[in-house]
Amino acid sequence: MTQEGGNCILTSYNNGVRSISMKRSITLFGTLSAILFAGVLPSRFAVAQVAAPNAAQVKEAGTAGTEQNEVFHNTLANYQNRTAAVIHRYNFDLFNPRDTIARYNVYEFNQPGFTWGQDGGWAVQHGISEKGTFNTRGIGQMKVSNSIKHATGDFAAQYTYAWTDGGATAKSDEGFTLDTRSGGESDSWFHGSAAAGASPGTTLLPVTYAAGLHSQDATTDGAYMLDISKGTISGIVTGPESLVEGTSVHVMPVSVSLPPSTGIGMVATSIPAPRVKVEPEEITLSGVRLIKGSFTAGKACLAGGWYPEQVLITKAGPSRNGLQDVTIIHKNPNGTDANNPTSLWQGGVCGQYLSLDRNLQRDGFRTSYEVVGAIDSTHLAYIWNAMGTTKVNVLNVYRPPVALVNLSRSGGVVTASFAGANQSYIFDHAETVVIADASDPSFNGEVHRPEYVDDVNRVLKWPQAGRDAKASTATIDLPPSYYGFHLYPGAEVLGPRVAGGVPLEPNAVEWAAGDVIENPHHPSFSMNGKMTQLTQHTLSSGYNSNGQRWGFQGAGISANYQPSIWSNNNPCALYTGCGGTLEPIRWNSYLGPYRELFNIRNAPMNMGSLFTVGCDSRGCEHTPPYQLFRLQNGSMEYDPANGNFTVPRMTAAAFYGEVNGPVSTTRIELQDPKAPGLALAITNAGGKIVVSRSSGAIQGMEAAGALSGEEAHGTAAGVGMEAAAIGAGAGNRGGSAACAQGYTCTAERGRLTVIAPAAGAHGLIASVRTRLRAGVICTAAQNGGSSFVGIGSGSESENGFDITAGVMLHGTVTIDYSCR
Repeated sequence: MTQEGGNCILTSYNNGVRSISMKRSITLFGTLSAILFAGVLPSRFAVAQVAAPNAAQVKEAGTAGTEQNEVFHNTLANYQNRTAAVIHRYNFDLFNPRDTIARYNVYEFNQPGFTWGQDGGWAVQHGISEKGTFNTRGIGQMKVSNSIKHATGDFAAQYTYAWTDGGATAKSDEGFTLDTRSGGESDSWFHGSAAAGASPGTTLLPVTYAAGLHSQDATTDGAYMLDISKGTISGIVTGPESLVEGTSVHVMPVSVSLPPSTGIGMVATSIPAPRVKVEPEEITLSGVRLIKGSFTAGKACLAGGWYPEQVLITKAGPSRNGLQDVTIIHKNPNGTDANNPTSLWQGGVCGQYLSLDRNLQRDGFRTSYEVVGAIDSTHLAYIWNAMGTTKVNVLNVYRPPVALVNLSRSGGVVTASFAGANQSYIFDHAETVVIADASDPSFNGEVHRPEYVDDVNRVLKWPQAGRDAKASTATIDLPPSYYGFHLYPGAEVLGPRVAGGVPLEPNAVEWAAGDVIENPHHPSFSMNGKMTQLTQHTLSSGYNSNGQRWGFQGAGISANYQPSIWSNNNPCALYTGCGGTLEPIRWNSYLGPYRELFNIRNAPMNMGSLFTVGCDSRGCEHTPPYQLFRLQNGSMEYDPANGNFTVPRMTAAAFYGEVNGPVSTTRIELQDPKAPGLALAITNAGGKIVVSRSSGAIQGMEAAGALSGEEAHGTAAGVGMEAAAIGAGAGNRGGSAACAQGYTCTAERGRLTVIAPAAGAHGLIASVRTRLRAGVICTAAQNGGSSFVGIGSGSESENGFDITAGVMLHGTVTIDYSCR
């Protein structure tokens, strides 16, 4: 059917394509749909006959019309390398002095409404409402706009104009919002059971959905279907993880006895994507280098460097000289990537999935990391794919116990100090911790909710019944349940559920009717609430360009109006320091070259503040110090308990005005503006003022026994130029620490080069041995580097001090220290 209305030609579907083109130059719209809602629900085909209401019209009651549907089932048209059920094409090539609009919808909602919020709900009107369900893997995009302009003048991908007369009256009203969005990871996943017809190793699993809290009927393509009923293996992770050499697989020591893998080999064959993307195909892996055992026909785990999967071995050749040809049926590409090598595993616990107990307890759902086997009966092997990489993805389940010293129990309360600096806040207010290996065994056992004294990670205390006693050493750790895990057999879901069941990859699961099954979220997840990438090649013509620009006006922009609010709505108890196990978030990161981070053109009005920092998240009674600025070679600290600012070292050309209050420092250096090399240093040594010069000349005179001039040779308050011996610490076995080339390390200051082995170093990484006077404080800081490794210092004594790293490091790091 073809309709001609004077302004445009509407041509009926031709293989799903609808074409609209200009007929005369006076045409204004390609398509004009005027839909007026005035208590009448018009049928879709009666749109053109519905006129706007006027006073003479009688109000009509809403009447139900016949539902009008356009149904397209696998009906697609091809256009410009795209396929779509419906394609509208609009072409305009005649001049038009008015606005030209390809599609224009007009909505008027005039029916009665109500707004009561929580007390009765709202009447809701939608101009356009769309719903999309995407059940297949790949990129899903609900709405796509792809446009380009080849002409000068303004251009925008989207313009939104919205105005209102206001009136936020109901409970839960949000008032006016120009753009409201809500989204993210869902909190539901498939729960159910294996249905009649389920059999061991099936790749089309019949299922029965089980409704309930956080349960959804849909399965998740690309995630893993787990047989909860057949999950019989559980245990505790007992040590740190390591990489299986030459693979992307990590192993962790566990407390339970495991059936070892019967075949492990390194794959050198590049595995391409199947020719038909959704159909598995066969490939021969030539010369698989055997690490353990050999391979036979049957199920196996391909620990792909990019995309791991369970595969079916259809043919296994004889092994010769440690090599074996293996033919598999696969579905994923895995190249010969030296950074993400591929290996093949068979037997044992291949096809199981690792669920961490602490994640289930905290988040409410199981995890499903792919287990490929076990190198022996006590080492579980897993691989974790995130964004097409595997080797670098480590779970780090285990955390070694932390050493404590100087434990003292008095009146049912134990106090203790951490043996090293920069310890985690994970024990602060933790529900349960375990004290072990105490020199006095009466301190050993589970204790609850320890607190860091003054909220600082140096001294902690906890309640514990028992006689008053002391212990020189002990360790603190989270309870064994924190390191617990369960294994569940399962398989990857290969597509949306169909009539016969859920498509699965090859597997060896003993599926049986009635088995409880779950399809939890994939363990790899990433999110960007809003992502914008902008490009500008032409230099500015004198007008500013902006990545984001906001403008505000009107009397309402006052008092309580806040242009931007960012709120972390999680409870503090989720994070370390409040009893949780997760690190708090970093609000904003700025990367890349820049000249100026913030340009605040106006100062605050009415004695306002440029920045206001409130109380600790745990309450205003918590007043631990924190760093205002952490810079390359130092930091500025603030202590809310007393309002003090602490700067390790500050240099200024001059100070003006009065100092209202005490000034505390350990050293004052006075520069001669005419002879910069003649600097004087004023220090306090045993209650006497010592004035010295770097050249060693004596300066100063005695006054009432308090001022003395002596040969200081640069020495200040017991911290001098005596040479320091540098050595590697216990946490840097196999590594080295030395004074940086071209520098001299003394009791006062120095620059170190620390080299850590590939396995990584942490804790005590270097020691500085020199003579220090009692009361001297030494500070160490990282000098540059691509990542922060938590450098700290402590354990000062007359023989020197120690340097520590808060996280594992490898490679070379430069560290500066000073003592005062």
